[in-house]
Amino acid sequence: MDDKRISIKDLAKITGYSVATVSRVLNNKEGKFSEKTKEKVLAAIEETNYATNSIAKSLRVRKTNTIAVVIPDLSNSFFARLVQEIETLLFSRGVYINYLYNR
Repeated sequence: MDDKRISIKDLAKITGYSVATVSRVLNNKEGKFSEKTKEKVLAAIEETNYATNSIAKSLRVRKTNTIAVVIPDLSNSFFARLVQEIETLLFSRGVYINYLYNR
């Protein structure tokens, strides 16, 4: 494939399966597809370097798993430590933080 970002629709065309089937494999919906189907989709993912578009997925499911932490001064050790603790806790749960602060 060229430099164009590969979509789930492209994966469906490449594998010959429906977008729904490819989605089930991507989301690991066990029992909804055969092992052969899974292998074919995973091979196409590796071959094309497919990566889920997290922005598109967030829009579709209306959930981002992202929390923005706004603090007044990151150089203040209290806020730095607070953000560090929040990051440690949330990262362990698969949530990512965007840091915003005023200078």
